[in-house]
Amino acid sequence: MEFRQLREDAGITQDAVSEAAGISASLESRIESADVAASLEAWIAIATAFGGDLSVRVYPNTGPPIRDRFQAPIVETLLRELHPRWRAIPEVVVRSPARGVIDVVLVDQAAGVLVGVEVHSQIHRLEQQLRWANENAASLPSSDLWALVSGDGRQQVSQLLLLRSTQATRALAATYPETFRGAPGGHHRSAGQPHYTATLVARGTGLGRRVLPGCAPDAADAARPQGAITPEAPLGRCASLNPPFPPDPGPRCPPHRPPRAPSSRRSGTTTSSPRSPACPRSLPSTFT
Repeated sequence: MEFRQLREDAGITQDAVSEAAGISASLESRIESADVAASLEAWIAIATAFGGDLSVRVYPNTGPPIRDRFQAPIVETLLRELHPRWRAIPEVVVRSPARGVIDVVLVDQAAGVLVGVEVHSQIHRLEQQLRWANENAASLPSSDLWALVSGDGRQQVSQLLLLRSTQATRALAATYPETFRGAPGGHHRSAGQPHYTATLVARGTGLGRRVLPGCAPDAADAARPQGAITPEAPLGRCASLNPPFPPDPGPRCPPHRPPRAPSSRRSGTTTSSPRSPACPRSLPSTFT
């Protein structure tokens, strides 16, 4: 252990270190042997006895392991719509160059294709989310799934980013349309490469319908009937996904009451004026 090496290089005994650090000699010995989970205070005391500084650092990786409550139903809906040619493996661990977990990886073993799928109900920092997605995709060769990819040796990696359709995500996509077009699963296509991506955003943004991978999100997509499959990569049906969770409520609105009918009283007849809704209703939350 590093502490033991430092002590031996300095020619100091364990008793001297423990006395200077204010801990017992037995604890010092167990810390050097990594036989005990010492407190941070003990580590600082030992480092101070050596005349050194203790550094504790958190290294950012490819995203937190914390999952939101909408992720599971979104993933379930995606898997239910997949073409049988694809094998779906959830929670895939990658190790290099980035360490993290990919929500779902879709594998077409015969074609030698892997699709890294990231699922989120909201985006806090768009540039960070895109960076995490790119790092995850670049790290797929370090996963155990890479050995499952056969084909003719031309392994290909694609990406798909699924977002819950809410007022916030729709507004984000409308504000940064070009960024979303170039994002994983965005509205773009590279020449000479098979198309395994899907549109990233929901209706109302001008970027096309939300579709599953394999559906071409181009100008002709609006005229394509639901359920159509492109011959390029039939990952699944180009249909609306309706996950089993409540729609985005949007802003809180008081209930809209219809106008009251005229009423007659002894003093005369009064008519109430119509009441209009206090705020507009939000669009339902669907993957359409």
